[in-house]
Amino acid sequence: VSSHIDLDELLSNKSAAPSDSSYRLRVDPRLVGDLNVRVGNLKFRRFRARDLTGTVHLENQVLSGRGLEFHAMQGDISMEARIDVSRSDSVFMDYDARLKRIDIEQLFHEMEDFGQDVIAHAFPLLVKCGAGRLLELDD
Repeated sequence: VSSHIDLDELLSNKSAAPSDSSYRLRVDPRLVGDLNVRVGNLKFRRFRARDLTGTVHLENQVLSGRGLEFHAMQGDISMEARIDVSRSDSVFMDYDARLKRIDIEQLFHEMEDFGQDVIAHAFPLLVKCGAGRLLELDD
C-alpha cells in the first residue's frame, strides 16, 4: 500500500548524462515474488493515475501485472501488462487494456501523442466537427 509513487524518480537513470531522459530498471535475475498492489496516486512523465489496484508477479526479470485497475484521463482502465527488463539495452512492454469513458484529448496529451504528431494535430478539427472527446472502447 502506497499513497504516492513517482515512476520518474524510481526509474531515473542516474548514471546517464543530465540531458539524457532515459529510464532504467534493474532487477536481480534471481528475484521472484508476488505483490498485491494498492497505490493512491501514480505519476510517470505526463501520465497520472489514481486508485491503482492489482497483482504484480516478478520472475526472470519480467514484471507481470494482473487485474490492474485504475482511474485516469477522466475514465477507468483495467489491464494486464508485461514488462521485460532482462535486456540491458531496452525494455519490452506489452499489455491488454480496456478503456472506459476516457477523454481522448487527455489520452494523447498524457501519452505524449504516442511519439507522433499527425493525429494529435487533427483533434481540434475533429472536436469542432462533432466527433466528441470521449473514447469508449469495449469488446
